[in-house]
Amino acid sequence: MERLTRWSPRRGPISPLWTLEGLRAARAVSITELATRAGVNPSTVIRVLHGVSYGTPRVRRALAAALGVDPDAISWPEPPSHLPDKGPALLRGRGDLVIK
Repeated sequence: MERLTRWSPRRGPISPLWTLEGLRAARAVSITELATRAGVNPSTVIRVLHGVSYGTPRVRRALAAALGVDPDAISWPEPPSHLPDKGPALLRGRGDLVIK
């Protein structure tokens, strides 16, 4: 695979830092093809692309390798600093319903 380089209008080439979606589009790889190359489920790729899942280190390495880059070249989504307050509904189904 060719090396992808981003360019700054004023400074010329800069070190590549891509979003997963941007790199996937630049490589013209479908979600299904990316999942197959990485050895993960397509739903995992979709969840990481949409920020629903942040991907384990293994998944991140596999996705980066499937796109031909180092995992550090991808700007991965950050986990939220806190979960939204859903109240007791957040804990339903776990057998440990706690009401504040």
